[in-house]
Amino acid sequence: MLCKAYGNTFEEQQFIDLNQYEVLVSLLESGANSTPFRARTMEPLECLIGRKENLIARSRERFAVTRSSVEDKFGRWVEEKD
Repeated sequence: MLCKAYGNTFEEQQFIDLNQYEVLVSLLESGANSTPFRARTMEPLECLIGRKENLIARSRERFAVTRSSVEDKFGRWVEEKD
């Protein structure tokens, strides 16, 4: 159970009763567990419009190659195996 993992600092119900953006944290400092505590995280950033498209475009610029290039390399690789 999570209670044991957190050194019985929190009761079972406290894991269920967390509000939005709240977490229970147990940090590992210099190889030893620190005292677990409750914390609040930041709300998600609202400026997400166009982010997906931008990420896809940058990924394609960096990693994509033409189909003919891939087929050419694959064809040479298959010929070497035969």
